[in-house]
Amino acid sequence: MPIGPEIEARDCYRNSAQPLGNDPIGDRIGFLIKTTRIFAMDAVIQSFLAGFPVLLLHLAVTLGILGIGVTIYHLVTPYHELRLIRNGNTAAALSISGAIVGLAIPLAICMATSVNVWDIVIWGIVTLLIQILAYRIGDALLKDLPTRIENGEMGAAILVVSIKLAVSFINAAAVAG
Repeated sequence: MPIGPEIEARDCYRNSAQPLGNDPIGDRIGFLIKTTRIFAMDAVIQSFLAGFPVLLLHLAVTLGILGIGVTIYHLVTPYHELRLIRNGNTAAALSISGAIVGLAIPLAICMATSVNVWDIVIWGIVTLLIQILAYRIGDALLKDLPTRIENGEMGAAILVVSIKLAVSFINAAAVAG
C-alpha cells in the first residue's frame, strides 16, 4: 500500500470528475499524470518558498546601497540638485538622473552575479566608490561643472551623464568578470 504523497495523488484522481473505468492501463496512466503534476507543482512551490526570502533580502540590500550611494552623491556635489530641479533646472535633473542610473547599473550586476548578500555589499561599495570617483573626474575635466549645472547648461549635463554611464557600464562589466 503506498504511503505519503502517492495516497494524496491517488485520492485526487479517484475523486476527480473522471470515474475509474474498466481500463486499468488508462487508470494507471491518469494516475501517473496526476502524480507527476502534483510533484512538479510541489517542486515549484518549494523553490519559490526557498528563493523568495533571498530575493527580498538581495533586493532590500541593493536598494539600500543605492540609497546610500545617492545620498553620498548629494553630499559630494557642491550644489543642491533637488532644489534646482524644483526651480525648473533641467540640467540638474539630467545630472542626478544620470547619477542614479549610473549607480544602479553596476549594483544590478552585483546582485545578478552574487553568491550571497555579502557579495552584494562588498562589490556594491566598491562600485559606488568608483562611480563617485567618476563624478569627481568629470568635474575636474569640465571646469566649473557645478556652476554650469546650476546655470542650466545642458551641454555640460549631457557630457557628465555620458561619463557617468560609460564608467557605469565598464564598472558593471568588470564586476561581472
